[in-house]
Amino acid sequence: MGDYSIAVKKTALPDFLHSIQLLNTISPQQQMPKKPLSPDTSLEAEAVQLELLRKATPQQRFALCRSLSSMVALSSYRAIRQAHPELSAREADVKFVELHYGKKLAEGVRQCLKDRGEL
Repeated sequence: MGDYSIAVKKTALPDFLHSIQLLNTISPQQQMPKKPLSPDTSLEAEAVQLELLRKATPQQRFALCRSLSSMVALSSYRAIRQAHPELSAREADVKFVELHYGKKLAEGVRQCLKDRGEL
């Protein structure tokens, strides 16, 4: 099994989730940390992002989280396709399931697709 992390920034989602947790522990009046949560973001930009997250409604926060999750899943799928161009689209789907949900579920999906004549 290849390394698919090249297409997915491993820290993107944990940094975002840490930012959400930070919102609950630091009030706007408190001093922000001296070091940004993400190495590619300045403290000033991070402060703006955190303020926007503070002002966001729960629906907006959920939509952002859903969007980030979709982006990470799509990046992972693209990395699989890039690393294994020999796989059909359905085989790549099964590989995605295997990497994200385990071999046991992937085998069940593979068998189901074979039974339906789709693999």
